Amino acid sequence: MSGQSFNYIAVISYDGSAFFGWQRQPGLPTIQGTIEDSIFEALDEETYVYASSRTDKGVHALGQVISFKLPKKFNLAGMKSLLDSQLPPTIRIRSLDYAPENFIARFESRKKVYSYIAHLGPSPSPFVHNGSWVIDDVRMNIGDLEKAFSGFVGTHNFVCFGKSDEDKPNKDTHCTLELAQIEKKGKYLIFLVKGDRFLHNMVRRMVSFAVFCGQGKEKPERLERIFAGELCLSCAYPAPPQGLYLVKVEYNHEKGV
Repeated sequence: MSGQSFNYIAVISYDGSAFFGWQRQPGLPTIQGTIEDSIFEALDEETYVYASSRTDKGVHALGQVISFKLPKKFNLAGMKSLLDSQLPPTIRIRSLDYAPENFIARFESRKKVYSYIAHLGPSPSPFVHNGSWVIDDVRMNIGDLEKAFSGFVGTHNFVCFGKSDEDKPNKDTHCTLELAQIEKKGKYLIFLVKGDRFLHNMVRRMVSFAVFCGQGKEKPERLERIFAGELCLSCAYPAPPQGLYLVKVEYNHEKGV
């Protein structure tokens, strides 16, 4: 893109079950690809859309933050209306604004909030499966579940809870979480976490570990030794993606969320 350009920031929500994740992939419906195509159809402009978090296949968002540049300064209300008309109902624009010239959504987030929803026991509704982890075994020690999950608060080495990245062997795996709590509503367990950064699959592995503790397959007391690298996770797989929601992203600048 040559010449003058204008930077835009938007907060969007989407149903991740309809897409193969955020990142554009040839021949597959992705959130990034759908938004970029919709911008072209609505405004006749090509652009690259950055996201605060490149969510995986099946993961949802309530407050994903995106940014992109265009060579024109569009009226925000008119632009939002045009984009909404082109986007599928599974992607909605919650807000749209001008952003500082050098702002890039992917690199400048300060804190992120995620929620994870689990349903205890078989669900009578097929729709529950697209938005939560349906746990057939209803036996759950809530005390051990909460003890395990609250143990994630603080600054720790989460290397055992993140998916390995062979391209970045020296990547810092320390994260600081200021919130890790669980709320029980009927048959639903709602996990809520807030932190400065998250590794790939980290929240889903945290949830899996806590659920294993609640089921008696893992022990909360092992967590400190796992952080120290003395023990490995007995639950090697992350919780299913459809229960995860990106709730909110915080930035330092005034246009952030």
